[in-house]
Amino acid sequence: MTSLRLGGVKVIKEFIPFSQLYLLEFGRQTVDLRLIKDYLRQQIIDQDQIQEIILSLWENSAVLTKTAQQLYLHRNSLQYKIDKWEELTGLQLKELTDLTLCYQLILPDILLKVLCKLHRTFYGHLAIEKCKAFSSIIKLSNDKRSSPQW
Repeated sequence: MTSLRLGGVKVIKEFIPFSQLYLLEFGRQTVDLRLIKDYLRQQIIDQDQIQEIILSLWENSAVLTKTAQQLYLHRNSLQYKIDKWEELTGLQLKELTDLTLCYQLILPDILLKVLCKLHRTFYGHLAIEKCKAFSSIIKLSNDKRSSPQW
């Protein structure tokens, strides 16, 4: 069972894990979840290495040993960081629904980095303005809670 913590206070504790509820509502888009989404994104940004941990866990199907190797961390250090994240947010990164939720929150940042890197590869120093344009497109699509339109 998962609960969400806002400012250290549990706000949701139901029979359905929070991440499943969030993903269900995100798909149906009947409830405005931007406040929770923005709060969790800010928590990801504020926490040291958590974005890299989420991405690596996603790439390694939530296998801690492979993730620790990819991040050049001791497995126990990785476990400690994951436990701290759970303590802060109530989300368990070893659970695929919680991991999916966190991955979904960092996906626009990942896409932006990839697009800017590709653009720099092809266009060199002129790519800075294009990266700003990509950033505004991704931000706009996030505000509308839809996929980026390329």
